[in-house]
Amino acid sequence: MSRRGSGALLAVSAGSSALVLGAGMRGGSLLMRDAVSTPRSYLTDAALGLGESPARAVPQDALLAMVGAVLPGTGVVIALTWIALMLSGIGAGILAGRVVSDAGWAPRCAAALVAVWNPWVVERMMQGHWSLFAGYAAIPWILVAAERIWRSEAAGWPLLWAAVLGAGLTPTGSVLAAAAVLAAVILPAPTNPRRLFAALAAVVIGAAPWLVATALGSASTVGDPAGAQVFSLRAEPGLGRVLTAFGMAGIWNADAVPASRTTWWAAVATVLFLAVVAAGWWHLRRREGRESRGLAIIAAALALTTVAFVVLASTSWGVSTMGWAVEHIAGAGLFRDTQKFLALCLPAVAIGVAGAVAGLGRFVPAGFALTGVAVLIVAPLPDGAARLHPVDLPADWQTVAQMIPKDQGAVALWPTGMIRDYSFTSTPSLDPARRLLRAPVLESGALDIDGTTVDANPTRRAAALERALTEGAGPSVLASHGVGWVLVEEPERTGTPSGLSTATPVFDGDYLRLYRIENPAVIPGASALSRAVVIGAHLVWLLGLFSALVLVAGRIGQRGARTCSKTAVNPSAVADQE
Repeated sequence: MSRRGSGALLAVSAGSSALVLGAGMRGGSLLMRDAVSTPRSYLTDAALGLGESPARAVPQDALLAMVGAVLPGTGVVIALTWIALMLSGIGAGILAGRVVSDAGWAPRCAAALVAVWNPWVVERMMQGHWSLFAGYAAIPWILVAAERIWRSEAAGWPLLWAAVLGAGLTPTGSVLAAAAVLAAVILPAPTNPRRLFAALAAVVIGAAPWLVATALGSASTVGDPAGAQVFSLRAEPGLGRVLTAFGMAGIWNADAVPASRTTWWAAVATVLFLAVVAAGWWHLRRREGRESRGLAIIAAALALTTVAFVVLASTSWGVSTMGWAVEHIAGAGLFRDTQKFLALCLPAVAIGVAGAVAGLGRFVPAGFALTGVAVLIVAPLPDGAARLHPVDLPADWQTVAQMIPKDQGAVALWPTGMIRDYSFTSTPSLDPARRLLRAPVLESGALDIDGTTVDANPTRRAAALERALTEGAGPSVLASHGVGWVLVEEPERTGTPSGLSTATPVFDGDYLRLYRIENPAVIPGASALSRAVVIGAHLVWLLGLFSALVLVAGRIGQRGARTCSKTAVNPSAVADQE
């Protein structure tokens, strides 16, 4: 790729990612549904995935706790989100250039734009799934690395490892990476033991933090079957399940959907956009080259298989089957939010868009072709910009965080429940206490979604405590549960637990009220050995990721040096590349 092409690809990827983030680029705490970022967090048992709750935020929470010791955690979250989105655009552009033989700068830029600007990205951003973008970004890079492995290029394996381990920022990211590795690396050569071992090693090390935490923690590995219905694909008006899935839309939470997706225009624009993707694939029907055909086949197979899985899982039969699996098969809960797996459609969509621009470029200048297709990329989602909304966390939170030590009992929250709707935020969110406080925070994990309670487990210690608080338990009962502190959030709106009506708070601010419970029962957390093993798994993951990135950077540097050397010998090479 020429320097101009590389610069254009980088500019489109970085610029469109910044537009999607919007005000998030200025920094600040996030309290937006599942996105909770605080200035500082700690390496608690919960952050390591050791406890009653499943290790859903491992290793992201531990990474933020470690990095947050030297950098503001709020800035780290925004930076990681922007980098992940930008890398998804660059990876999609490079992948499109590998498949579309006549893909100049314009087709690659179109692929980058659609990677960043699509319903899947915007809906997941609005839901607060910022860390999932690491797994999303890894998908096109895994296919690029696979092609280099097929060509026996030295850079293939380091690139694959970097992508797979980077995707391991969340359990779902690991699953997405594993699916891409299976399709692009393992299945094309299932009898090659070296390739199989190297690919599986990358997947296992990338997933090591949450796998080890799950094995050593006390959380149940099976879940609530009701989640299968609640988290299934939501068909959009006028599109039905199939077209919704092909359009990479349909998140289960209708509140996490841009307003434009709720009107008739969304259906019309999505059909037009899918027509562009189909036209791009039609343009590719006569492309030559075994490797490029292989990548195209893998991308198409990933998309078709994923859409079939997501659509079938949303039918009555699929919901029943998924519910049974979640209830009886360990780890099946990772698959209940089926719509998130539409991320695997990204390679096929990016290739189709690039093919459409390349085909149109045979009749009009490249810039005009890119502009026309870009309009149809943006059309299904004209309000896709500015999806993050940071807030200024009230000073009460920092005051309380300094008052509560890690070893004087657990923290109970009032009101009970996982979801908060604070007066200073524009959307509901998870409670930030678990990340901001050093002491263990007792949360039952139960979620109320559209009137359906999911993940309620009455045997959990936190569930028993919530019942006690609701029933008006006094300090002595709370102390028997190991509670050393009760944190009342926005007491003017939520009131105070009746069991503490005569107690005197140790802190009473505008947004928080804190009660001290004397002589709490000592309830041990995770053992020192379990913590050491899980931290070790995190360090192995980080070391593997860092080493892979260093090797990739070294390969890029060597290639750049060779290019400069050739240009010095033959100045016309630059013109030829253009």
